[in-house]
Amino acid sequence: MVAAEYYKIANHVLRIEKKSLKRVLGFSSFFVPEAENQSQSPILEIVTDDSLLDRMDKPFRSSAYMDTLTELGIKDGTYIYRYSESGVTQVLAEIRQENGLFRAAVKGMDTVRPYNFGLALWMIFGIAAVHHRTVSVHSSTIVYEGRAVMFLGESGTGKSTQTRLWTQNVAGAEILNDDSPFVNTERGTLVYGSPWSGKANYYRNEHYPIAAIVRLRQAPRNEIRRLSRLEAIGALLPSCTPAFAYDGHLSSLVHGIVSDVLSETPVYMLDCLPDAAAVRLTFDTVFGR
Repeated sequence: MVAAEYYKIANHVLRIEKKSLKRVLGFSSFFVPEAENQSQSPILEIVTDDSLLDRMDKPFRSSAYMDTLTELGIKDGTYIYRYSESGVTQVLAEIRQENGLFRAAVKGMDTVRPYNFGLALWMIFGIAAVHHRTVSVHSSTIVYEGRAVMFLGESGTGKSTQTRLWTQNVAGAEILNDDSPFVNTERGTLVYGSPWSGKANYYRNEHYPIAAIVRLRQAPRNEIRRLSRLEAIGALLPSCTPAFAYDGHLSSLVHGIVSDVLSETPVYMLDCLPDAAAVRLTFDTVFGR
């Protein structure tokens, strides 16, 4: 059993005591040897606490899928996360800030399936990261010549299809992440790969400036237009961690990040077909060729 492990995600360090995350999703790509981690303090520490009691009252956000339920609430300044299956709690976590450092006590790390524990880690890390101008954006992100294009849209609108078409039609284009990259605006606007990439295995520990953000809509033709500032807010905000919109403090932090992003990054609406012509139209618009 390890004493502690360190992982660096979106330029933020996570420390977990007495557990290894290398079996969870793509965390092995983000592992940092302790000897290389002396120059940067963690923003989040995670510890196991199987004696943790459930103090959840009424959650401010609940999300049900089949027989699973994910809930997030707050009590006495502490965020509480609960993941249940068939009415039985599988993961329980309390996340609180102490002197600028977030600490998460987690119950269920040893018994829950690795994938579901990874989803819990996504929420826990996200709460700490958003306090450091960093937020997860539901998108599929392509990289070309050192700059990224983020494709947004509801599930099923073709985000993964568009990035796959880019790899097939644009020489040198590569997928950074297919579901949940993080945008960090502490020092400019950068998009980072993460250990969370949906069903695809794009766990790339890399980061790039964002050339453009593109919201997708399925349509019988290919058309693209740049959105106004107000339209861009409406396009980007729903793709940021949805649960945070239901808490005033977290929502305010997300709004600040979105404002930072939009001050530097153009946002487009792409009405499109799933074809190479949509790729050419977007490529010419974004990269000016």
